[in-house]
Amino acid sequence: MPHQRPHKAAIHALVLVCTLLALLVRPTHAAVSAADKARLSALFPADGQVNGWRKRKPIAFYDKQTLFNYLDGQADAFFVYDFRACAAADYVPSPSSKEAVTVDVYDMGQDTDAFGMYASERYTSKEIALGTQGYVEPDHANFWKGRYYVKVTAVSSKPEARRQVLMLARAVAARIKAPAAKPAILKRLPPGYIRGTEKYSRMNLMGQKFMGPGVQADYAVGKGKATVFVAPYANVAAAKKALAAFAAYERSSGRVTPTKGIGEEGFRANDRYLKALLVARKGSTVAGSAGAPGPQVEALVRRALGR
Repeated sequence: MPHQRPHKAAIHALVLVCTLLALLVRPTHAAVSAADKARLSALFPADGQVNGWRKRKPIAFYDKQTLFNYLDGQADAFFVYDFRACAAADYVPSPSSKEAVTVDVYDMGQDTDAFGMYASERYTSKEIALGTQGYVEPDHANFWKGRYYVKVTAVSSKPEARRQVLMLARAVAARIKAPAAKPAILKRLPPGYIRGTEKYSRMNLMGQKFMGPGVQADYAVGKGKATVFVAPYANVAAAKKALAAFAAYERSSGRVTPTKGIGEEGFRANDRYLKALLVARKGSTVAGSAGAPGPQVEALVRRALGR
């Protein structure tokens, strides 16, 4: 049987499909700009500057379109905040060394988002003097300062790995020219919270989709603990809408009781996950508590609303 050539129409269709696929996977915006690359590169210690350690390869850069290639399965967590770019490099003590320490610098756009990302991954309250806030474990150190969230990780699990990651982490922190001050929004929280529990959410505060950006922290209440949260809105109407949505959600699964003497309006409820819940509004601010109830908690919520 003679060999049959593919029909021209089929070939054209195949070419069209391949072209469309190429367009779909192509980044929809320009990669990290030259100016941003220069700014991020300046945060990495020069080769040999820190006990002779040097970069194994040139610094690699990732944007929103390519971060998945570097953080498979973890990039989405950064997109919750205002992620702009990532710069990464492996440092080695010598060209032939199998030891390596990876330095990842994430540009989160502003200090609030850098702190938010840091706090979302923090799992210890044992912070040290590193950047604005930071901690070190046997094989890694994480910290934030200014608009940057930095992760320094050792490939080795040897005892000296902790010293190596801390050495490079401090070198990066020293190159970040930003005041070591916490985000202003944390001042909305009443003083006295348990150190290391303060967090910032860019959206879905307390895991509630109708709550906007805000902060939360845990407080010791007698033998128990309560989480106090504060969400400042742009205007009164937005705050009222959020409170109403929260109350409607709680009402759909249980009883909601109006509050008196706390803010201008509010409610109490027993949530399956948040337990004893108190939420109130004053002006354009919504604040509340979840966990242990009582007068001490009510006083904390009043203070959060009064600022």
